[in-house]
Amino acid sequence: MRNILFTVLFIGILSLIASPISLASKSLHKANMINLSNNAIICMHQDPDGYLWIGTYDGLNLYNGKDTYVYRFELNNKNSLCSNIIHKISDAEPGFLWISTSLGINKFSLKKRKVTESYPGYMESDLVATDSSGITLAICKENRISCYTPFSDGFRDLPREGIGPQTVRTLFAGTDGYFYLLLTSGILKKLTPDFSNTTFNLLSEERQFHNKPILSAFHENNHIFIVDTDNKLYRQQVDGSGKEFLFDLSGMTNKYGNIIKICTFQSNVYIVFRNGNILDLSQPENTIDTGIGIFCLMKDLGIWDGPVITPKEPVVSLGGEVGFVNAEKSGLFVPKVKHRNDIKKGEIIGEIVNPLEGTVEERLYAPCDGLIFTLRAYPMVERGSLIARILGGGGR
Repeated sequence: MRNILFTVLFIGILSLIASPISLASKSLHKANMINLSNNAIICMHQDPDGYLWIGTYDGLNLYNGKDTYVYRFELNNKNSLCSNIIHKISDAEPGFLWISTSLGINKFSLKKRKVTESYPGYMESDLVATDSSGITLAICKENRISCYTPFSDGFRDLPREGIGPQTVRTLFAGTDGYFYLLLTSGILKKLTPDFSNTTFNLLSEERQFHNKPILSAFHENNHIFIVDTDNKLYRQQVDGSGKEFLFDLSGMTNKYGNIIKICTFQSNVYIVFRNGNILDLSQPENTIDTGIGIFCLMKDLGIWDGPVITPKEPVVSLGGEVGFVNAEKSGLFVPKVKHRNDIKKGEIIGEIVNPLEGTVEERLYAPCDGLIFTLRAYPMVERGSLIARILGGGGR
């Protein structure tokens, strides 16, 4: 997991550095440190002002090239995020971002720096797209396309058989004013917003974009990268022209894991695998291993001249007592301590909160003195979920 997230950060920064408007990336090499709320990076986005937004397992981070600001879920604050786990960050209408979290979608004001609208029913959506007029489509429910317009009072779910998170490989707004979604079957659907009636609707056209089932697809500019069930990689223009075979990936997914990102940087195509390796198609005989740490790698590439951090020494038990803390209730875990801090027996570790009512369902306490060497980062818990492990006694 750690390698995957370092890899996403690496590819994200490469993409941002390539952008001519990037204020954040221009000053990135001058920064001393990016102090993120959590090292587990899930997604990245550059806003129209060039600032870098980073979604993690514990909050939304804004990096302006010098300082880092963190936004999180807060109890009884309607202007805070639905959850601290950020799945996707994307542009909404001008002046706003969509922040997709594990518990819902938030509309975030760039001017006010706060959430202005929350939609908790639309969870864990990685498929969100907005056109130039501010119309937004999201795929987060089976057999539904969720639609939002700037003049509506929220998302509206339109029934669409066969459309869902498991069948859609990519969703994007084209430069021609249409929305497009590509299905696992290889069918590309062109969606047209329709306001001819009193209620909003989507008109649909479809065509066979690829003649074999699709494992993964990634949209970039006016092209779509496709990996089919034969593990063949293609690049094709959205209008269907210019289809280009790029590489045979047979055997690579078995070796490196599934593909999580394909993008271009300085006209080279990079493929990011789940185990953290990056394949540069201009040098397919070699892969880049990001397990060494992202800033060490960036320094070697000459795009970071700040300090690098030596990895922490592992915590090793020599026979000391290990205390396990498990949840007895379901809800949201809100930590009251930090990872790798010392704790005394009976001190509070955190609370399990009812996400709908905001009430505390359970308080969790340390069963022994020691060091917190495991602390849950994912806030959603069920009864029995592991919350923390404490290394105590003389074992550290």
